[in-house]
Amino acid sequence: QDANALVILSDDPTHSIVRVPIRNGYKSSPNLAIVDRSTTPTTTLYPIEGSTTIFTYELGEVSTGASRTATLTLLNLSCGAILALDDMAIESTGVNAVVVKLADVRDRSKDLETPVFLPIGEMVDLIAEYSPALPSDADETTVTFRTNDDDINNDGKADDGSLTIVLSGRAPADGGTDGGGPDAGPDAGTDTDADAGVDAG
Repeated sequence: QDANALVILSDDPTHSIVRVPIRNGYKSSPNLAIVDRSTTPTTTLYPIEGSTTIFTYELGEVSTGASRTATLTLLNLSCGAILALDDMAIESTGVNAVVVKLADVRDRSKDLETPVFLPIGEMVDLIAEYSPALPSDADETTVTFRTNDDDINNDGKADDGSLTIVLSGRAPADGGTDGGGPDAGPDAGTDTDADAGVDAG
């Protein structure tokens, strides 16, 4: 917490100077969560019991030429601190990359760049689009953020605030299953699969 004082000067003969203590909780710890807003109530995907600083989201099998879009919402659950997301880095391995962007939850056509600052209760969408052009047994894209949440996985142990989100998918040579369970987020892609889902990491 920050502490200071407001000094009031007046012509009061007995109390010409009055100090009013001021405190704020801006420096209390922020609390990042990844949620699925397409469910009612909202589902918390990360952190959950056993989570590490790596969160894996499985996009499942997608046919070449098809596409799947998943929306992961990053939310500040803090009671008294702004959450900072900075230094977003994206790396891909495999044949097909997952296209990733940050978007304003109120205007999803508005792309955002880090740093992003989220007041209490505010959120931003991470949109991942997997559109494989070639068959692949394992495509993986990692998105890394630096945050000011010093216990990113809520295990009670201090860490450096870094979070890695791993987005993985497969594009089988036989065309895949092309159908099944829902994707995360309100903008589920045209191609869905029962294997799509979450690994707490």
